[in-house]
Amino acid sequence: MLATSGRLLSSLGFSTAWGWRSIPWYAPFSGYLSDLINRKSVIVFGLILILASDLIYIATPSFPQLASYLLALAALIAGAGVASFWPSIKASVVELYQDREKAFEYVTAT
Repeated sequence: MLATSGRLLSSLGFSTAWGWRSIPWYAPFSGYLSDLINRKSVIVFGLILILASDLIYIATPSFPQLASYLLALAALIAGAGVASFWPSIKASVVELYQDREKAFEYVTAT
């Protein structure tokens, strides 16, 4: 398990022998992920990913360990996406609610 965690942290861009790699692990991603993640959060991201996948693996021992890593990674990416788009989502909901109030006032006034 420890070797797997070490390989995972290494794939996330952290290497104990050489420090940070010159190309960050999130380079292939475009948009909100590359804006959200910086070098310090890569370590936190990796540790949360390891913890979440270990919890999934402990809760369901028959669940493959690689699948638990992928499931935890998907959940973290989805959470990061929702968090980055939350201000625009909230503004849209507020605008929709205000439009609904205006429509209700218009219908009741006529």
